[in-house]
Amino acid sequence: EEVPPVEAAVQIDPATLNLRARGNWITAYIELPDGFDVAEIDVGTVKLSFEGHELYADESDVRDDVLMVKFDRGATSKWFEDLPDEEVELTLAGGLDDGTPFEGTDSIRIINPAAGRGRPRVAEVIGGLQITATPNPVREGGSAVFSVSGEYADLVDRIQVQVYDTSGRLVFQGEEAGTSLMWDTTSQSGAALASGVYLYTVQVNALGEWTTTDVERLLILR
Repeated sequence: EEVPPVEAAVQIDPATLNLRARGNWITAYIELPDGFDVAEIDVGTVKLSFEGHELYADESDVRDDVLMVKFDRGATSKWFEDLPDEEVELTLAGGLDDGTPFEGTDSIRIINPAAGRGRPRVAEVIGGLQITATPNPVREGGSAVFSVSGEYADLVDRIQVQVYDTSGRLVFQGEEAGTSLMWDTTSQSGAALASGVYLYTVQVNALGEWTTTDVERLLILR
């Protein structure tokens, strides 16, 4: 007799997949209901599927009660090359070591620039981003992380941060690929900055264009 699959809670990242954006992985987070342990999932059986396409997980890691699995982003993106911009539902399924099957679904938004429909404008992308510096204030021995989130964060290729003191002197400038940058609150010369209020701007590169955000304040406490 066929055993019905256990219903798993699945979250797929990124929630918005731009077929032209850079990246190596599609990541899925799996939680099982009470009575089942994600550590007992046979990772070799875990696969992502969409309308006849299937792909097995390449990497995995258990964190608390969540199994994280990764799928090749390039291979997955090919499934959607002929689709317009739309929301799609992906299925993630597999089995436990004892053979018990599980299954869950999650929906993500596809952005396909080649389809020529629904491509967001740069202003729309920037307007849909949230840029934060945490923690604020930064205390002794801590670092600040500047990060970009929001509906179109997947379209951001690079982030650049400039930090100034209140006299307008540039004390730090850094750039990273992706959507986050960590700063250890030292100056360009490597010296720890004194306590006080600092001003920062963040530039993001999205859809091939750089855009600068408003000036914000960051407090350092030594």
